[in-house]
Amino acid sequence: AMEACCCGHGTVTPRDLSREEERDDPSSTERMDLVVGPKLNPGPALRPSEAQDIAHGNLAPSCPSVPAGAPKTSEEAMPALPPVPAEPTAAAEIPPATKPAGKPADLPGSQKDTDSPFAGTSAEFQGWLAPTFLDAQMEAAFQARRRELLFQQGPLVVITMAAFSFIPLFALGFSGGAEAWAIRMGWLGAAAYALLCWPLVRCAGPSSRGYDTVATVYALILVVISSFTSQKLNIRLMEARSGILVCGAMGISVAFLQISSGHCIVLLHLAVGASIAISVACESLDQRLVEGVTKGGGSFAEWELVNGLIIYSIGLILCCGRRSTEMQERCTYAIGVLSRAHLAEDAAVEKPVAKEEVSKVSEEVPKAIVAPVAEQAPAPPEKKRKTTVPPPLEHKGSNLHRKLGVKDSRAPNPLLVRSMSDRTSDWERIRWMALQIRSPTYPLRQFFEDCIASFPELSLFFDAGTSTAKKSKQAVSSGISAEAEYQRTMGAMFTVYWMLRLDTDGAQGFCYGADENWAPIEAQPAVPNKSFFKMTPDEKRSSFYKTMDWKLLTELVTRAGCAAHSPGSIERIMALLCLTSFHDIMKMPMLQPIVQPEHAPYNGYEAGVRIHDHDLALSYVMEHFPALLPSYMGLEPKQKQGVLFTQGKMQFNHGWFVQAEAPPGGMLSKFKAVMEAGADQADIDLYFLHWITDLAGAEATPLGGAEKLVLKFNQDVLASFLWSMPFLSRLANLSETRLVEEYLCARWRALLPNEQVPSDASAIAVMRLVLMAQAEHPMTVVEAFRALPDSDQSCLVTELARTGCVGQTFERNTVCGGPAFLVYYSPALLQRNNGSQQGLETGLHTLCVVLRAARAVWPMSLKSEGNTVIIQIGELKSQNCDVVIRSPDNEVRSVWILLRNNDNEGTVSLCRAGDLNALYMEGALFRVLDFSREKSEAGANHSALAASPAPAERASAKVRAETTDEGSAFRNGRRILVFTDMSTECDDECAFLWLLAALNRRGTPTTVELVQTDSHVRFQWMAHIFSDKFAPGGDWEVKEGCCSFQDGNVLVNMYLARSQHEPTIIRDIQKKAPHVELDLDTSQEGKPVPIWKPGTIGGKDYMLVPKGSLDSIVVAAAIPGGNYDFFQRFDECKCIYVVGTPGGINCPMPSWKDVLAAMHRLAPVVYLTPQLTRTIRFPRNYVVTNMYWNETIKHTVWDATLTFMARRPELVPKSGNWGLILRLNVANALFCADWYADVTGTSVSDTPRDESVARIAQAYVDRNSTRDRDPGAIIDELKAASQPDRPKNPALLDESVSPSSDVIRDLYREQLFEVVYICVLTTEVVLWRSKANRKVGVDEGGFEKVSSKCGYNEPMKNLSDIYGAEDAIVLLQRLPLRRLTPAYDVVAMICADTALDHPDELDGGLGLLLENAREDMGLGMLSEEEQRLSNHPVLYTPAQAGDGVYAVGPFS
Repeated sequence: AMEACCCGHGTVTPRDLSREEERDDPSSTERMDLVVGPKLNPGPALRPSEAQDIAHGNLAPSCPSVPAGAPKTSEEAMPALPPVPAEPTAAAEIPPATKPAGKPADLPGSQKDTDSPFAGTSAEFQGWLAPTFLDAQMEAAFQARRRELLFQQGPLVVITMAAFSFIPLFALGFSGGAEAWAIRMGWLGAAAYALLCWPLVRCAGPSSRGYDTVATVYALILVVISSFTSQKLNIRLMEARSGILVCGAMGISVAFLQISSGHCIVLLHLAVGASIAISVACESLDQRLVEGVTKGGGSFAEWELVNGLIIYSIGLILCCGRRSTEMQERCTYAIGVLSRAHLAEDAAVEKPVAKEEVSKVSEEVPKAIVAPVAEQAPAPPEKKRKTTVPPPLEHKGSNLHRKLGVKDSRAPNPLLVRSMSDRTSDWERIRWMALQIRSPTYPLRQFFEDCIASFPELSLFFDAGTSTAKKSKQAVSSGISAEAEYQRTMGAMFTVYWMLRLDTDGAQGFCYGADENWAPIEAQPAVPNKSFFKMTPDEKRSSFYKTMDWKLLTELVTRAGCAAHSPGSIERIMALLCLTSFHDIMKMPMLQPIVQPEHAPYNGYEAGVRIHDHDLALSYVMEHFPALLPSYMGLEPKQKQGVLFTQGKMQFNHGWFVQAEAPPGGMLSKFKAVMEAGADQADIDLYFLHWITDLAGAEATPLGGAEKLVLKFNQDVLASFLWSMPFLSRLANLSETRLVEEYLCARWRALLPNEQVPSDASAIAVMRLVLMAQAEHPMTVVEAFRALPDSDQSCLVTELARTGCVGQTFERNTVCGGPAFLVYYSPALLQRNNGSQQGLETGLHTLCVVLRAARAVWPMSLKSEGNTVIIQIGELKSQNCDVVIRSPDNEVRSVWILLRNNDNEGTVSLCRAGDLNALYMEGALFRVLDFSREKSEAGANHSALAASPAPAERASAKVRAETTDEGSAFRNGRRILVFTDMSTECDDECAFLWLLAALNRRGTPTTVELVQTDSHVRFQWMAHIFSDKFAPGGDWEVKEGCCSFQDGNVLVNMYLARSQHEPTIIRDIQKKAPHVELDLDTSQEGKPVPIWKPGTIGGKDYMLVPKGSLDSIVVAAAIPGGNYDFFQRFDECKCIYVVGTPGGINCPMPSWKDVLAAMHRLAPVVYLTPQLTRTIRFPRNYVVTNMYWNETIKHTVWDATLTFMARRPELVPKSGNWGLILRLNVANALFCADWYADVTGTSVSDTPRDESVARIAQAYVDRNSTRDRDPGAIIDELKAASQPDRPKNPALLDESVSPSSDVIRDLYREQLFEVVYICVLTTEVVLWRSKANRKVGVDEGGFEKVSSKCGYNEPMKNLSDIYGAEDAIVLLQRLPLRRLTPAYDVVAMICADTALDHPDELDGGLGLLLENAREDMGLGMLSEEEQRLSNHPVLYTPAQAGDGVYAVGPFS
C-alpha cells in the first residue's frame, strides 16, 4: 500500500508518490480509451447579481449544460482545440465524418480551409469576411443559437442604443442654430427608433430569421441621424466633422447589436453612401469650413471623397473585428457540436441502442453529424464502467510559426514556447469556478468543461505527447504515456473539487467517483470486520466512506486557506486549481527547459543543461519564464509565491518522512532552512493539500474517485500522512535528527502500543524498517531482522543510523561519517515481500547487498557526513526477490550492478554481461551485486562486492570483443592527429583527457596520433602528471616500446617534433615545477639535453607518422618549421582545427605561412580564435567533481584562476609592449567582472568608486605606459577593447596617427586603468577583504593581532607578487564562482570529436558562427600558386557565445 509513497525523483517533492507502473490488468487498455471532446456549449451570461445568487445556492442555473452566470466567451477565454491523440485505440477512433485534423487551425480562406482543425467535418468553414459553416444544417443551428442568446439580451441592447441615440437627437432637436426642417427630421428619427424597437426585439426570437436585417436598418437610421446632426448643428468646435459621428454610430451599432459579418459589410457601404449624399445635398457646414481652410486650394468634392475613404477604412476595421468575434463564436459552437457527436458515439458503443436513440444524445447536434456516428456503432461490448475523461480540444489560432515541426530555437524550450505562444487563461471563468465549486448546483461535468476551457496548459499533454507516443508509450518521465498523465492531472482536479465539497457530496465522490453520466454514485453499506487486504474494490470504497475520519481532510483544507470562511479563499482556490492544471507537465521530456547562461547555475544545473527533474524544471520556468504558463502568470503575487513554494523550495518528499525512507539530512535540511527563513504556514499547508490531491489522482481514473487513496492505501497509512503534517511544524524548534527520532518513537507507540520502544543500538534501524515494510503485523518485521545473520544486522544498524547532517547523530545510535544513503524504493521492495517472515528476510538481505555495494562505491568519510547519496532501485523493486537471487535462465546472461552516476546519485539496474565491457572502458565506478545468501550466511559479507576489474584488464576489452586482431580494429577505425605541448599550465592535459573520455564513450576503435613539440621533456612531464594512469594496473596500458598506450578503445601513438626552443622549455619546467626530476644530460655546448631512459614513455620522430586518411587534425601547439612536406603523406582529412590566430603562440610568424600553405592543400582550416575559446570556461562543478583529473590538474586550474583574478602581468619593457599588456588585462577583466557578480550579486559598474583601489590601478598604469616600451599593436588592441555600442575614437581610425603618439598613449592609459581597476577591485572585495581572509597571531610583544592570510606584498609597486597563494586558492574554492578559466584547447577537441558524427559540417554540428578568414590570416597569406593548389576554405570563429560547445562539451 505504501509503494506509491516512494515514487518521486530526487529529493524534491512528494508529488511523485503518484508514480506507479501501469497495471497488468488486461482491461487497462480499455480503461484508458479516450472520448474526444467535451461538451462545450456557450451559455448565456448572467448579471453579477444572478451570479452571486448562484454562488450562494439561491438560484439554479438556467441551462443544464452550462450553469447560469458562466462567463461570456471572449477572445482571451477561447477553449483550446487539441491535436488528435496519437495512436487512439479502436474504441476511441474518431469517425471520418467528425475527426478533427491534426494541424493547428489557420484562419479559413476564401475556399475550403484545409488547415482548419474542423477540416473534413460538418463544422468546416467557408468564406473569409463573412464566414459560414459549409454544412447548411450546422449554419442554421448556429444562427438559431445566436439569436436565442441575443433575445435574452434584447431589451438591454435596445435601451442602450436608445441612450446613445439620444445625444445626437437632443443636439439636433434643441440646438439653437438648427433649422426647422432639421428639427422635424430629428423628431421623425426619434419616432422611427420608437417604432423599430418592438420589431427588433421580436426579430431576435429563436424562431425568427429577420433579426440581422432589422438590426441593420436600425443601425442605418442612427447613422443617417448622425449625419444630419453634423451637417446642421451650429458647432463651435471647428474640428468636429461628420465622419466622427458616423464612425461612432457604426461602432456602437456593431458592438451592441452584434449583427452578422455579412450584414456589417452591407451597413458599411450604405452608411458611407448615405453620409456623403447627405453632406453634398445639404451643402453642409463642412463645405464652408473647407473653403475657409483651403482658401480655394482644394474643392469640396475632393474633401468629401477623402472623408468618405476615411470612414470606409474605419468601417472595414470594425467589420474585421466583428468577423474575428464571430469566428470565435463559431469555433466555440463547433467544439460543442463535435464533442456531443463523440458522446453520441460512446453511447452507441456502450449501450445497445437504436440509431434513433443515439441521435437523441443532444438535440442540438445536426443529423448530418450524428448519423455517421450511429451508423458506425459496433456491436455492444460487455458493459464496463468508464473512469477516464475526454481530452481537451485545442484551437491554436492562425499563427503559422506555432505549427509543430517549424524550427524554433527560443529559450528555454522551443516546443513549450510554440505551444504556449499567444495563449491565455480564462480568468473570469476560473474565478467563477472558485465561487461555484461548493455550490450544490455546480455539477462535476460542468467543472470539467470549465477546466479544459480555462487552462491552456492541459493541451500540453497532447502537444508534447503526440510526437513521442508514436515512438513509445513511455512518453513521460513517470514511465507512463502523456495521455495517462493527463488523466492523472484531471484526477487531481476532481479531487480538489470533491475535497472542497466534503460537507455535501464531496466524500461520496471522493470514494465512489461518478458514473458514465457524471452523476454521483450512491454509497453502499460497508462490510464489517474484514481485512483491508482481503476486501474487493467496492468493499474498500464503502469501508473508506464509512470509517474515514473526514475531519482530517477538512482541517487540511482549512489550514491551506481554502475553506469557505477563510480570508481570501477565492484567490487561494484559484491558485490551487491553476497549480493542479500544470504541475505535471514537465514529466514530458520534450517540454523540459534548458538552463540559460544568465540563470546558471540553477539548483546545480549549469548553462546548456536540460533539467530532467520535473519539479525543478517547473520551478525554473515559473521563476524565469512565467509567461509560458498563462495559468501561473495571471495569479496575484502572493498566490504566485505560494505556488512556487510548492514546487521546489522545500525539496521535501513526504513519503520519505512518513515511511522513514530517507535519512534526516536528505529530506529535512532544506525544509528546516525554509521554515527558519520565515515561510508562510499557509503555503506549507497548501503544499500538503496539493500533495494529497496529486496522489489521489495517480491511478489515472478521474471518474473512479480518489482511487489511489481509497483502493491502494490502508486508512491507517493515509491517516499517518495526515497526522504527520502538523507534526512537521515542530521542526522549527528541533534539529532534523531529533525530530526524526521522536517521530519514529511516536509511530512505534501507535503501531505497537504493547511493545516497549527499543532503545539499544539497533533501535533506529528496527523502527525505520517497521515503517518501511508496512506489514500487517509489525512484529513480523522485527522478527525477520533478528533472524538475519550478524553481518546483515550490522550493515543495517550502521547504515540506517547515518543522519546526513553534519555534527548530528541519533541518541540511540551515534554513527558518524558519511555519506548517508537513501535507497529509493526500499519501502516498495520490502512491501512486495511483507507477506511472511521469510519474504521479509529475503527483502532485508537484498537491501543489505545494495547498502554494502554503495559503501564500496562511496567510501565512508568524515568530510562527507553532511551528504546524502540517492540509490535508485526502481528496476530491482519491481522484481520478485526470489527471482533476483536465483537468477533464472534467460536467453541473455545478465547481472545486477550498482552504477555511480555522479557524486550524489547511483542506480541499481540489470545489465547484460556483454555491456560490462563498455562500462570498463568508460572507467565507470560500479559494483556487481551478488544476492546469494549462502555466502553472506557463511560470514563472507563482502564477497558480494565484486571488485572493479583492473584497468589493464578492462583496456581494449571492447576491441577484443569485436575482433581478435586489435591492429585490424584500429586500422579500420577512426583517426585523429593532435599537435600539443604539455607543460605546467595543464591546459593541453585537460584537453587530452577530455578527448580520451569522449572517444571512449563512443566505443569505436580510434587512433590518436599525438605529436609533442619542442622537446622530449614534455613526455617526462606527461609521465609525471599522469603517473597514476601509467602506473602498473593503471588506466593506461603502455605498449611495447613505450611510445604508445591504450585507454579502452583508444590507441595513442606518441611522436616528437623537436625545435630549437628545447633549452627554453627545459628551463621553464624546471622553474615552475622544481619538484619534478627531469632526466637530463649535458651537451658539448653545455646545454641540457633530455634523455629517454628505457622503460619510460617517449615519442618517435613525427615524420614516422603512418600515411593514410585522417578524420581531423588539431593544432594546439606551434608546429616546428622545415618539414612542410609532412602533410602530403595523408590522403584526406575532413577539417583542421587551429587554436589561435597567426602571430599567436600556436601560429608563430613567419613560419606559419608555410605551415598554412601545406595544410590548406589537405583540408579546410578553421581558426578557433580567442574571441570564442576565451568565452568557453570550465564550470566550477566540472572542475570539482571531475573524476578524470588528479589533484595536480585541479590545483593548477585553481591557481590559474587566482592568476587571472589577482596577478597582473608585470613584464619588463623589453618583452612587454603596450598592446600585449592591454590585451592580457582586458581578457582578465572580463573574467573578473563575472566573478564579482557571482560573489556580490551586483555589477562592477554599479559599485561606487574605491579610491584606494584606484590608486593601486593608477600606479600600475604609470609603470606600464612608459616611453621605453614598444607600442606594439596597441591601435588594434584599443579597437578590440572598445565597447561595441560606443563610437570609436577618431584617432584609432586615422591611419596617419602614430602608435606612439600622445593621443594613442592617453587612450591606452585610460583603457588600461579601467580594466586593471576591475581586476584589482574584484580581488580586494572577494579575496583580500573577505572575513575568511583573517588569522589571529601574536606580535613581537606577545599581544594578539589579526592579519591577512593572503594579499599583495607591495601593491603600489608590483601586482603579480602575492603572499599566501595556497590560502588564496582555498578562499577561491569556497566562493560561488560559476565558471573558472578558459578551456582553450578543449574547444578544439570538442570540435574534433563532434566532427566524427557530422563529417559534412566544419563546426562538427556545434552551431558555431564561421566566417571567411581575413586576408592577413587566410588566403591572403598564400601566394597565387599556393592558392591554386586547393579550393579548401580558410575560416575563423568571430565573437560568439559558444552555447553549442557548452551543450555537448565537458560541461553537459
